[in-house]
Amino acid sequence: GGTTIAVLGCGVDICYPRNNAGLMREIMGRGLAVSEFEDGTEPKPYNFPVRNRVISGLSLATAVAEAGLNSGSLITAERAAEQGRLVYAVPGNINRASSIGCNRLIQDGAIALAVFDDIALDLGFKRLKAQERRENELGEDEKAVYEALRRCGEMSADELCADTGMPAWKMNGLITVLEMKGMVGTAMGRVFVSGV
Repeated sequence: GGTTIAVLGCGVDICYPRNNAGLMREIMGRGLAVSEFEDGTEPKPYNFPVRNRVISGLSLATAVAEAGLNSGSLITAERAAEQGRLVYAVPGNINRASSIGCNRLIQDGAIALAVFDDIALDLGFKRLKAQERRENELGEDEKAVYEALRRCGEMSADELCADTGMPAWKMNGLITVLEMKGMVGTAMGRVFVSGV
C-alpha cells in the first residue's frame, strides 16, 4: 500500500531488465520512476554508481542487508554518508562472502542493525499501531518466540527451541501460526521478524 520510487541507471523509456516490464508499469501507475539519464540511454555498468548517489539522496537513511566486498550497495552507503544520511548495516557471519561488505561498513562506523524498529525510532517514527495490536493479541508461547526473534534479529528453529526451552514439534507449529499472522517470515532455514 506504500509508494515506490525507482531510480534507473538508464533512460526512463527503457525497462531494464526487460522481464521487469510488469513491475515497471505498476511502479509508474502508483509510484515514480526517475533518472538523470536522457531517454534512450542504455543501462551501462558505469551508470549504476551514478544512480546510487540519487537513491541515497532521496532517502533519509540507507540500510545494507548483504554486500560482498565489491557490491554496489557499498557505493550507495558511501554516498549516503557523504550526504549526511544515517547508514545502517546488518551484521553477518564473518565466513560468508556476502557479509564482508556489511561487516566492513560497521567497522567503518555504520550503525549495526538488529531490528527494523531501530531505524524507525532513530528517524522519529512510532511503531505501527496495527503491529502493536497484533503483538498484544499473541498467546504466551507466541510472544516468547516473537520476543526471542526481536532480540536476535533472526534465528533457526533449533536456536529458537534452545532459547525458549520449547520442543521442536511445538516450535514448528508456533512458527507456522506466527507466519500466517504476518509476524514472522522464513527463508533458507532462518526465521525472522516481519511486518514491523
